[in-house]
Amino acid sequence: MERVKRSDHKAYKLLYERLWESLYIKAFSMLGDKDLAKDVIQDIWISLWEGRSEIKNDNIEGYLMNAVRFKVYNEFRNLKYQNYLLS
Repeated sequence: MERVKRSDHKAYKLLYERLWESLYIKAFSMLGDKDLAKDVIQDIWISLWEGRSEIKNDNIEGYLMNAVRFKVYNEFRNLKYQNYLLS
């Protein structure tokens, strides 16, 4: 993660390759929707890159798993609100 913080694209790609599948499985198990799970994971990776210099957590896998969980909760809240507006 230290290399990612220094904008090392190769390190970011390696981190992505190592963690993408487990993050996707977590998102899909919570959402039950493949496309929405992929969207959530994509947002997580974009946020990681954009905020890489601000991350203080040494356990990047745990950090990303929590990010997935919170992003999924946001998706649930947004879907509930959309359903409310439609009813």
